[in-house]
Amino acid sequence: MNPKPYDWLLFDLDNTILDFKKSSIHAFHAIMQENGLERDDSDYALFSSINKQVWEEMESGQINHQELKVRRWDMYAEAKSMNLDSATANARYFQHIRENSFYVDFAKEMLDLTYAHFNLMIITNGLGEVQRPRILNTGLDQYFDHIVISDELGYAKPNTAYFEHCHNLIGGWEKDRVLVIGDTPGSDIKGGNDFGYNTCWYNHSDQLSSEIKPDYEIAHLKELRRILLV
Repeated sequence: MNPKPYDWLLFDLDNTILDFKKSSIHAFHAIMQENGLERDDSDYALFSSINKQVWEEMESGQINHQELKVRRWDMYAEAKSMNLDSATANARYFQHIRENSFYVDFAKEMLDLTYAHFNLMIITNGLGEVQRPRILNTGLDQYFDHIVISDELGYAKPNTAYFEHCHNLIGGWEKDRVLVIGDTPGSDIKGGNDFGYNTCWYNHSDQLSSEIKPDYEIAHLKELRRILLV
């Protein structure tokens, strides 16, 4: 048997293990229906674009997690010229996402394959009030040695302090024995690269090559098998 190339695998959560996009679409349409508001695919595309922008503002330190919660709904309501209670909409959005979580294709199978051979950690830029129930409801907690959530820590990927905390949890392993796996170049890959970890970009949506270069790039989680030798 070939020796394993890594000892620790640090997995991003959203759209790497759990299909956040699918949960978010469901939650968005439910909220629009609850408020008697029209919605179609273009409306969700607008909300998704705003949400991405607001998360990038949070990751760069321009706003905090609490501001993020209502800012995205304020911006969406303004763009659509509609009246919407942003705090209530966000609370319902969270509830729908907590109650409707879905695995990314082959994610559970990959965890079953890697669990016995590697130490596993979740690294997520998210909110504990949302992420922890999703992790428990899907049974993910049984696979992972550690779960690091940005709003609980006070730092977000790609901040080096976030990865320093992860490395302290890992203990005495050399950095080249750690692989970061995630779908977002600006947080997962940049953060891992800057800290000195190996990185694998899960490019599931066939994005153009990023200026941030990973050690590996895959289009499907099945491709991890050739990297991890499992």
